[in-house]
Amino acid sequence: MTLPTAVTTAALVSRSVDYGEADRVLTLLTRDVGKVAALARGARRSRRRFGAALDLFVVGRAALRLGRDGRLATLERFDPTDDYGTSIARDVIKLAHGSYLLELARELWPADQREPELFALVVDGLATLASQRPSAGLLRAFELQVLRAVGLVPCLDRCVRCGAAAGNAALSFSVAEGGVVCSPCGPTGWSLSGAAQQALLALRDRPLMDAAGGAPAGVQRELRDLMLLVVQHHLGRRPRALDFLIELTEATAPGLPPAAAGATTPPVEREA
Repeated sequence: MTLPTAVTTAALVSRSVDYGEADRVLTLLTRDVGKVAALARGARRSRRRFGAALDLFVVGRAALRLGRDGRLATLERFDPTDDYGTSIARDVIKLAHGSYLLELARELWPADQREPELFALVVDGLATLASQRPSAGLLRAFELQVLRAVGLVPCLDRCVRCGAAAGNAALSFSVAEGGVVCSPCGPTGWSLSGAAQQALLALRDRPLMDAAGGAPAGVQRELRDLMLLVVQHHLGRRPRALDFLIELTEATAPGLPPAAAGATTPPVEREA
């Protein structure tokens, strides 16, 4: 897409990496110009210019001078409008969930694409996380709705092979083919119960604020395992933020997969 040299847009910081002695390189998710890598000059040396505005989970108005030919943009100003970080960062469980939400959106965001629907979804996810207890339902709904925003949501109501309505019977799920497979066309891939299929359909369309709870523990485990496969398929890897999230919540949350061996520290999005 063709972009102006200078732009002011709603934005949030999804990653911050220390650069040189005084600067930071930020990955910004923006409403109007998509995902942008931007240099924040002097952000490490003095907090006067940006203050706490460049912390994760803060939404604001970013004044950017955009780079050309692959060069970094320059962040001229960032005025915070909504600080979800104060609530999220003081609770390690919320922090782990928030890190996963940001990673998922950032890594699935199409390159050089303006995605206002996806931006609004990320802000909604952070607002929901800041205002209520984290839940497996919120994670599943966010995963499905991010995939829908970028055109990768699984087909859940019709067989991906023959197009027949899926109904509420036991089905198969093909990650490679992107959806459910009916009994006459299957079985193949992953076994999917009718209860899990209906729960996925509900979470795909439900407001994030209303996504918590509802499904029995066994169904939540089924949803969690399936969505992990789907997310890994589209990312081409396991999300970095996931292992720490699992380690923190596996004892109390049935909606998360077994912890990976060796996961002992949270992902570091601010790197030296």
